[in-house]
Amino acid sequence: LGLIYKGAIVMRETKFRAWDSQKNILGMVVELSYSPIVHLGYVPSYVRLQNFEDLGEVIHYSDPDEIKKLLVIEQYTGINDIDDIEVFENDLITNNYKDVYEVEWFNTAFWVVPHIGYGSSKPLAQFKDFKVVGNIHYTDKLVGYNENGKH
Repeated sequence: LGLIYKGAIVMRETKFRAWDSQKNILGMVVELSYSPIVHLGYVPSYVRLQNFEDLGEVIHYSDPDEIKKLLVIEQYTGINDIDDIEVFENDLITNNYKDVYEVEWFNTAFWVVPHIGYGSSKPLAQFKDFKVVGNIHYTDKLVGYNENGKH
């Protein structure tokens, strides 16, 4: 996959994970197919998901309506944190100031948007020295933060 960033084509690995909102599980997408749907364009029509909690469990989704209703499909950003952890859409990351940001796809780029703290939104590619502390689906309490978001 080639992305254009500041006039240059940037290559990155394409990976997806998905959150099943009914089963409350997060997993790696090991197969993803799209089909054309009249008036909607191409939509996910088949997803095979490997559960992160039980790597032997592979779940199959083959109904586009079920996929749309149950799954939040999140793309790998192509960037890893300071501990070499892959960063995906909807991950929560923290900086040296202990602010927490959510990673979002917006206007053809991944952005960090304030989740806890006082930072400002900016492209993820400009964000330095950060660490993944969770994601919006799977983290009851952020690593190192109390229930009020204080470090």
